[in-house]
Amino acid sequence: MKLIQLKENWVIQVPDHFGFWDLAHYRFDPATLALIAIGGGTALSTFSTLEEGKEYAEAGKLEQQRLEAEAAATEQASLHEQKLIQEEAKRTKATQIANIYAQGGALTGSKLLMVADTARNYEADKLVTARNYGIKTGQLRTAGRVARYQGQMGRRTARMRALAGTASSLGSTYLMYKKWNSEENA
Repeated sequence: MKLIQLKENWVIQVPDHFGFWDLAHYRFDPATLALIAIGGGTALSTFSTLEEGKEYAEAGKLEQQRLEAEAAATEQASLHEQKLIQEEAKRTKATQIANIYAQGGALTGSKLLMVADTARNYEADKLVTARNYGIKTGQLRTAGRVARYQGQMGRRTARMRALAGTASSLGSTYLMYKKWNSEENA
């Protein structure tokens, strides 16, 4: 048997085989154990909230990268479609000129205007295609920046929730401690 002094003028006798957890039962009064539990819960809650914020930020960053890749693919599709329009314009113009010469005519007057008008229409199609793809690319990049910003705001919000939760828990713990301490001294 061994004697353990818990507080001044407070000694207990315990068997030699007592372990840490057995000793904890005698070492701390219920109020102290409650305060320790509250502190541990607060630390765990704060940690998980901060981790949640990191996940928000990472998700926003990944979404921005995905949208940026989609925007780059859209740019490539735009260039490819413009190239197809240009090739079709060349073929159509060559076919029109060949038809004019096959009929025994010359490339003058209204026939020349017809070929020029067709070329102008294809150029307008190419510009409209470039504009439409440019708008879509811009929208994707803007959505990516918004996603990243939302991730950053999620992280900031999580930090503020963690700070508020910690402050609230510490305040409650302090008030409980003061109450129990005043009851113990009374």
